Amino acid sequence: MTHELIEAEIIETLPIKRGKQEIVPIQQDDAEDDIKYLSVAELNTLLYISDSSYRLAWLVCYETASRISEALKLTFGDLNLETNRLKVINLKQRKKNSFRLIKISDRLKSLILQEQLSRNATKDGFILKNRDRTTYNYAFIKYATQANIERERAHPHTLRHSRAIHLLDSGANIVLVSNALGHKSIKSTLIYLKYSNQELDKALENANARLYGM
Repeated sequence: MTHELIEAEIIETLPIKRGKQEIVPIQQDDAEDDIKYLSVAELNTLLYISDSSYRLAWLVCYETASRISEALKLTFGDLNLETNRLKVINLKQRKKNSFRLIKISDRLKSLILQEQLSRNATKDGFILKNRDRTTYNYAFIKYATQANIERERAHPHTLRHSRAIHLLDSGANIVLVSNALGHKSIKSTLIYLKYSNQELDKALENANARLYGM
């Protein structure tokens, strides 16, 4: 089965006003030169201090490598209970019926089912609570600040970047990462290679083994 893929796009953000202070979420693009991402330890801290509804949002964005706009469109019916796969619609793809199927963890599956049960939601109900993107942006800034994550990385899109880099660090090849992100061209994915030494380390070890007969 083949699925349509999409290009990297800049996340659109709006200023968030809180009293006299205006907080403008930093825009991030999959193709930018300086990728912002979280370490595994930072991600775990963020998840630990976030309340349950936002923890669910961060996990959905991370495990499916989704933009927040894509995550907000996910319904309970998009989860295949037998395969543990979420159907993520590529919203900005011009072609209709463009999506990717992403396998999620048992932990995330359980949280989604708990959310559905607590709200007595149907399959057509949205997995994430009905909040706009700026609300999620502001919440991310709040929890990132509490986790001592600097402002430039305080944006939900860092979860998408983090997933890509963590996949590479775990040994996934660049083609699989590109598919997970939904990139139309692998060129958009190559930027992540400079943030992961997994492939380089393996190549160096193999070269050394050949040289020294190891």
